[in-house]
Amino acid sequence: MEMSVTAPGAGREQRIEQSDAGRPARGVNSSDLDAWLEKVEALGELKRITAQVDPDLEAATITYLVGGERSPALLFENIKGHPGHRALYNMIGCNLSRFCLMIGERPVDHPLKAVQILQRKLGRKMPPREVPAEQAICNQNIVQGDDIDIRIFPAQRMWPLDGGMYLGTGDAVVTKDPETGRINVGTYRMMIKGPREVGVYTSPGKDATIDREKWWKMGKPMPIAAAYGIDPLLFLVAATSLPKTECEYDYYSGINGAPIEVFTSDLTGLPLPARAEIVIEGFLYANEAGLFWAALRSAGIWADLEKLGVPGIKGVWSIPEAAGWGITVVSIKQMYAGHAAQVMALAAQCTAGAYFGKYVIVVDEDVDPTNVHQVLWAMATRSRPAQSIDILRETWSTYLDPSLNPPEIRPWGSKCLINACMDYRFIKSFSRRTKLSKDTYDAVVARWAELGLSGTPPAISVFEDEKLPSEVT
Repeated sequence: MEMSVTAPGAGREQRIEQSDAGRPARGVNSSDLDAWLEKVEALGELKRITAQVDPDLEAATITYLVGGERSPALLFENIKGHPGHRALYNMIGCNLSRFCLMIGERPVDHPLKAVQILQRKLGRKMPPREVPAEQAICNQNIVQGDDIDIRIFPAQRMWPLDGGMYLGTGDAVVTKDPETGRINVGTYRMMIKGPREVGVYTSPGKDATIDREKWWKMGKPMPIAAAYGIDPLLFLVAATSLPKTECEYDYYSGINGAPIEVFTSDLTGLPLPARAEIVIEGFLYANEAGLFWAALRSAGIWADLEKLGVPGIKGVWSIPEAAGWGITVVSIKQMYAGHAAQVMALAAQCTAGAYFGKYVIVVDEDVDPTNVHQVLWAMATRSRPAQSIDILRETWSTYLDPSLNPPEIRPWGSKCLINACMDYRFIKSFSRRTKLSKDTYDAVVARWAELGLSGTPPAISVFEDEKLPSEVT
């Protein structure tokens, strides 16, 4: 995943001074969050915790135990494994006065008063104000490429069954509709998967999901950025369901009474909040999880088939576009009657292949199992629907399969086994496929650049002037 991380300079010696209008006069390292925290502390509602605290479960446990009514915002200033970093928990909690500060109002004595104020403010909008990128505090410190390691940030694990350390959801995630140009600012769960990789979850129907599907339909990764250390008001509008055709920046500016300052990223082209402390940018690619599971499942099935003593396995591939689990293709060198049928049955029900997989396709060794075009060609020219398809019923499936309805029938499913191999009884007389000449292929490859062709020539391994693989002894 291509990613850029920007963060403010480490020094925070410059203090915030109040201007005549009551707004903070912003110093070079002063963020909107700094200004808000200063007001919270003036109200006596900020608890600084200087004792060392582990971000793995401990900080969240403290917050859970503290976080009742009128609980303070918690600023952990000594985070285990992350020297020099601070983390804010329980930003608003159940505290009405901090909510009022978030929407730019003095504290009120009843929640409905705050709701009425916010309701009025939601009715006014104004566009953001663009500022030069060099004025953005997050751009004081830019890290790119292999130098990035987002694990330096004190991401949290809140609950024992969490899958990892989460950077979200206290964020503002920026995406763009590639068709209309509409900017979306949302808040989404983001889990660290590696030094330069973050998993992003967006629910069906959410704006970022719609944006993502449009980018992927165009065959392009989606530009995406996440801002941290932000004005709590930006988090509020990011977490609110607003019209899908409008930008949350406009609502932020309307509630704030002044335009939010944004700069245009030279990496993603997205407008990003200039007063955020940290911005992580990158691109969201399709099927990354599918590829991961596809490779893992393919290796497992291949290993199981070898353990079972099945000969002639030339390749196993679980197609990433089929969710990494749904379709498995096995390429074999047919060696005896019933060989293809045996491979189908075992690949479908071996330890690595039994869960969820719906389709198992077996092809001959001249078909690359990772090439969907070749697999479809083999199905169309070598299988006979009436004779080549078997169905396994009441197999092991998953509660997550949306095709299994009503939901009460889950997790039982079924599997379709497709023999797309040449009929072994007639393999020596089976219609030959058209193939290239190896000598001519090699000559064209050698002249590829001379011919002015871009990229690299496709790799071919089966040629007309060679014997069929099944004829080689």
